[in-house]
Amino acid sequence: MRRRRLLLALLLLLPLADLIATLLYLRHVEAAQAAGAPPARADAAVVFFGDSIDEHTLNEDTRQRVDHAASLYREGRVGEVICVGGNLPWLDFAGSELMKARLIEQGVPAERISLEHDSRDTLGNLEAAAAQLHARGRRSAILVSTRLHLYRIARWNELEGLRFFASASDPADAGLLERWWPVHHEWAAFTLRTLFSEEGYQRVTELARRLDL
Repeated sequence: MRRRRLLLALLLLLPLADLIATLLYLRHVEAAQAAGAPPARADAAVVFFGDSIDEHTLNEDTRQRVDHAASLYREGRVGEVICVGGNLPWLDFAGSELMKARLIEQGVPAERISLEHDSRDTLGNLEAAAAQLHARGRRSAILVSTRLHLYRIARWNELEGLRFFASASDPADAGLLERWWPVHHEWAAFTLRTLFSEEGYQRVTELARRLDL
């Protein structure tokens, strides 16, 4: 009986502990991002692929990212947009192509859009964008993604002499349930990046994408 009560208590406490940890993490992310704001202008925007519904349709999250990057361009805050991520060679799919098409629909000229097809994770996305920026003599970029994703990227806010700034595409008032899964996704990414080598991390993330996790 005592063991059963202990097990029941644990089953009740674990979700509560997870909920508290999620709330504390969200507050930490919000406080960290409130401390800094993107500049009035940067050389480029780098927009990260999130996911798609199918090979022809971006999901809502990625559409928000692309539309936010388009707004930065129309407002004159960036001079070009670089689309990165969404490289799924086993499906012959490049999410950056879908992002470019939507940017053009949103009024960004095709000649002001660059693509990156080859990288397989967030750091690779950023390094590929940095290579393009260097090649064109650019010095700064505004990174466009969700608040949680940008928090993870913040550790690389200076890469190869470039200066990166964050601009979130998702609403600040999103509910806890809506952000619960993204928080745990970020925790998993932090953990895997810590535990595995770069090659090992890429293998794990590729497996997760193949399984559509």
